[in-house]
Parts: sequence; structure tokens; C-alpha cells
Amino acid sequence: VNVSGGTIELGHGPSDQGTRLWIAHNESLAVDSYARFQLLGKRVSYTIDLSEVGCSCNAALYWVSMPGYSPDGMPAPGNFGNYYCDANKVGGVWCWEMDTIEANMHTMQVTPHSCSDPAGGAISSCDKSGSRRNSWFVDRKGLCPADDCLIDSRAPFSHTQSFVAVGNTLVRIENRLEQRGRAFAFNATSNSAYLAKMSEALRQGMVLTFQLWGGSWLLMSWLDYMTLCEGVCPMSSRVVYSNISIEAL
Repeated sequence: VNVSGGTIELGHGPSDQGTRLWIAHNESLAVDSYARFQLLGKRVSYTIDLSEVGCSCNAALYWVSMPGYSPDGMPAPGNFGNYYCDANKVGGVWCWEMDTIEANMHTMQVTPHSCSDPAGGAISSCDKSGSRRNSWFVDRKGLCPADDCLIDSRAPFSHTQSFVAVGNTLVRIENRLEQRGRAFAFNATSNSAYLAKMSEALRQGMVLTFQLWGGSWLLMSWLDYMTLCEGVCPMSSRVVYSNISIEAL
């Protein structure tokens, strides 16, 4: 991990779990140390460099409703002791999750994950798969590593994601990628009921999380099988995030 000014660089690390980083007020990993951002009615923008994130790798920028809670209603440190939680129960604790981007050079997807119980309390289960939309199915030339792609993933590009609300209800998640005067835009899931479920978690605030991980093609095919790319995610992979901002719509 290398953090300098407004730039965050993550390497893969020595295991399939890769590297994970949070935005926090301090390095204590205490339950109240993590920065929470309200996202409903907001626009998130950043620049990402995927040029060294190949097939079977996943560079992610996402949000989770940390901390998760135990059945007795107390914050749960989880298996890692850092209060991490997500919609796949990594670390042993469930919580709401919003995947702004999960990507490599060949494709990206945007995925909200709802849960069985409201954010801010004990949760018995979450939707592990979420309501995903993969850019390849919108336009296979939208994001890819070639000259004729709208967004050439061999070079950095910007991503703006807007959480559009009517009143206190999320109605759209708009995405716009830009690079060298070209743009690729698409909405996340069109499932209005699913979007509405996400509203309260986004309104309460979520913790910004960065991760780079991967493994075998079989392990990671959920992300990029449709692109027909092949191979194991290299341990030398790296991703760079920069120019991160959050503003009102």
C-alpha cells in the first residue's frame, strides 16, 4: 500500500484475499475510528488506473455499513478484530454493501447488496450476489484494453457514480466513465424495489473501502468469464486510485 497526497496505490499481496484499505480518522482500528460517508443524493468521482489489473483480478472501490453487529446488538469485531463486515460475511459479520466498481482491464461491474435487516443493527443474512450490472453486457466495447474501446483500460480514466434519490428513496445509480474526450455511461440495476431497499444504508453513511485481490480463473469467473480472458491474477498486480471526491447532486 502506498498513500501519497490524493493517490492510493494497492498491490495484490501474497494471498487470494489481496490487500484491503479503509478511510479512517486514525489507525487504531477502533469501532469509532472509521469515516462514514452519506451517499444518498450524492455524486462520487475518482480516477482509476487498471493498466496492471489483468484477467482474474478484481480492483474494487466499495462501501460497507461498518461496524457490523452481533445478535446482542453490540458492535462485532469479527474474525479480523477490526470490525470489518460485508454482504458476503467475510470476517464473519454481515452488513450492507455497495460496490461502486469491481474491475480489471477487461470489464467492470456495479453491485448493490441488500440485507435482511436494517443497517445499524444485527443482520441475519445478506444478498451475496447482489443486483449486479456488468459493463460488458451494456456494451462489450465500453471498457476494454484496445484502441477501439470507448474507454481504453490500458490508461487511467475517471468514473462518476451518482446516487439519484426522490425524497429519501434511491431511484437510480448512474455511472459515467470518461477518458480523452470519450465517455461511456450506464445505469446500475433497473430493479426499482432493490434500489429502494438500499436507501437507508446509503443515507446513514458507509465506510469507503479499497481492495485488490484475485486468484484462479475459476475463482474469479463471476467477474470476467464473458470476456473470454484467461489466466491467474498475477501477484504483481497493482491499481491506483486518485482524485476521489464526494459532492451533492
